[in-house]
Amino acid sequence: MTCRKAAPLLNDLADFGLDEDLNESIRSHLANCVKCTFQFEEITRLKSLLQGLVVPEPDGDYFLKTTDIVLSRVLAESPMQRRVH
Repeated sequence: MTCRKAAPLLNDLADFGLDEDLNESIRSHLANCVKCTFQFEEITRLKSLLQGLVVPEPDGDYFLKTTDIVLSRVLAESPMQRRVH
């Protein structure tokens, strides 16, 4: 297993989403690769932090407000809008 093949699969490894053979192959690579091991540790650390994150529910008009904000920004940056002014 090379870094090029292992690196894109590290998230899946952290999520236990790989078949047994691939899991074993990547873990064998990690045993000999400091770079990928560091990446894998960072991924697992981040996932652990995110699991404890509490995301509040948006208030009732959040989506209406957000849509208005996005539309106003798009119109302000639109080349067509600049020609009109």
